[in-house]
Amino acid sequence: MKPLARRAVASLACAALIMAQWPASALAAAPEPDPAAAMKLFKELGIYKDDADPVKTYFGDGKTLTPIGKTLFLSLQHRYNKAEEVESMKPILERLRGLGPYSQARQDGAARAMKIFQDKFGSLADAPSGSVEEAFRTGAMREALMTGASIADPPKGAQFAQVETAAGFEFWDKDGLAFRMTKNKVTTYNRELQKTQRAMNQNRPPQVEMIPETGRYSYQMLQYSYWRLRNQEVAYADAARTDRMIAIAELLGLQFPNDMWFNEKGLEEDLIRRAKAKTYNHHGTVYSVFDIVDAKFTQRQEYLKGRAPRCSASRRT
Repeated sequence: MKPLARRAVASLACAALIMAQWPASALAAAPEPDPAAAMKLFKELGIYKDDADPVKTYFGDGKTLTPIGKTLFLSLQHRYNKAEEVESMKPILERLRGLGPYSQARQDGAARAMKIFQDKFGSLADAPSGSVEEAFRTGAMREALMTGASIADPPKGAQFAQVETAAGFEFWDKDGLAFRMTKNKVTTYNRELQKTQRAMNQNRPPQVEMIPETGRYSYQMLQYSYWRLRNQEVAYADAARTDRMIAIAELLGLQFPNDMWFNEKGLEEDLIRRAKAKTYNHHGTVYSVFDIVDAKFTQRQEYLKGRAPRCSASRRT
């Protein structure tokens, strides 16, 4: 067996063992996705490249899913634009790829992140099934788990100069202090995590307080993930409303200055009233301008309501 193939097989075996160790309560209330379908979706979206890609081991093996894989699938299954969401995940995916296959250390980091998430936000069961709130929680949970798994491993003695302190140990390298641990081997400072916190503060959502750049996990880090996703949804809803107003105005033969779409109070209500009042009769069936426009926005409206549109087996024309 070639070295690359052996490494892939070993990685998948390791992932299978780790999956069995995850707390059963963590995602118990969430629907169970089909592992083969989930992995197929991840491959189609380019989340992992091929069977030898270390990133694949973070998600599953086609027969079972890791908690990260399950949460990733749940966060994507009803996304209106899956490709756009995957694009935003590229930095964390590259970081996981650089760290190598899913391991016990990676699983431990994700488990710590899960515990903090549940302590602050509750479980998925606390959000109504199919709601937008559930979509926010699965997205934020996915980011928390992947960030937790991406934290660098505790230091190995050969790589660092170890200094004993009153509280525990410090580990130094050519770039300075890398880790700080208690005598019970609890990491109280992680330089790589501190870099992540610093990057988060560069584009922090306005609802999130300054993230303490302490090199330790914090509530603000989870707030960052949660509000980033929520603000995306708000922006998407505003864009959908504006697009619908523009479509209605075009069919009514109306034109407005660009700034009116965003600043004119009551414009949307006025356009909807006019659109419902203007009707057409086609072979005995009456349609309004509003009906015509609204039909074109069905998929986006269903997404904003927090559920995927159901397509019938046949469509009437």
